[in-house]
Amino acid sequence: MRAFFLEKQGSPEKAFRLKEVAEPNPGPGECLIRVEAFGLNYADVMARKGAYRDAPPLPCVLGYDVVGRVVQAPEGASVKTGERVVALTRFGGYAEWAVARAEAVFKIGEEVPAPEATALATQGATAWHCALGTGSLYSGDWAIVSAAAGGVGSLLVQICKVHGLQVAGLAGPSKKSIVVKLGADIFLDRTQGSLFQLWKKYGAGIRPDVIFDTVGGSQARQALHLLNKGGRVVLYGAAGSKGSRNPLSLLSFAWGFGVYSPIPFILRSQSLVGVNMLRLADYKPRHLQKALEGALDLYQNGLLKPLPGHVFPHTELSKAHALLESGLSAGKIAVVWT
Repeated sequence: MRAFFLEKQGSPEKAFRLKEVAEPNPGPGECLIRVEAFGLNYADVMARKGAYRDAPPLPCVLGYDVVGRVVQAPEGASVKTGERVVALTRFGGYAEWAVARAEAVFKIGEEVPAPEATALATQGATAWHCALGTGSLYSGDWAIVSAAAGGVGSLLVQICKVHGLQVAGLAGPSKKSIVVKLGADIFLDRTQGSLFQLWKKYGAGIRPDVIFDTVGGSQARQALHLLNKGGRVVLYGAAGSKGSRNPLSLLSFAWGFGVYSPIPFILRSQSLVGVNMLRLADYKPRHLQKALEGALDLYQNGLLKPLPGHVFPHTELSKAHALLESGLSAGKIAVVWT
């Protein structure tokens, strides 16, 4: 089979090499999948730049999500040989064949485009877990969603609206129409001030009940200052670090979070929740299964729709990576084997 190996850090043109290797052998409880397409995630860009601590040692095959057909399934699996499926992989997705735990493999319709299918895996499961796996959503509450036009953020906006929340979407000015179309009640232009300043200006004195933050650092601290009693801040990213490997920059970023005592959280009945889907997959696979199942259920009932994505042939992997890194894309990027 063919597989893309990340052999060194650097530009996408120089970092990847296409190789012929043996097909993987599924272990106990795993499915073997003939991959139709694999999705790109920003963690892949971080790995390519040497800034993703969970990436396997080089050379390695990246890839968290694939869409394809089951070639082999363990006894008791919910999917059968020949079915088209979407799956979450523990790396190894940039290949023509991949393995995944049976609980992370779900049947999907023949008509579902590859970008939508792969988006429902990583981004869909992440959004569902952030919104509903870490707590409850209550109709009438207010939510702030950072990166509201991103892969996870756009799905979070929709999930919040399905549950009757009022939503403020934070994004760049070029993404305003997307955020509004998704159903956000307020658009916050991140170029016009900090999260704290923007909410003080547009929040009409209301304190948000849940804040989904993908930036971290000082923005996470601002989120806690804004939070209503009984609310929660959900951290599912660290975009504020900008992938830097400079020790001083990383120290500054970490310091931006501030220092916390549990006492104010108890007195205000608030919570600060961190989400790392890789760790969830490692230690709580049933929770990951629930999240993926929940996202697919919303999709199949017409309540959740990933943003229109982009499809690249495998011969243009470097172009796909460059587009993702640029931040100019909206929607999932999928790479199709041709």
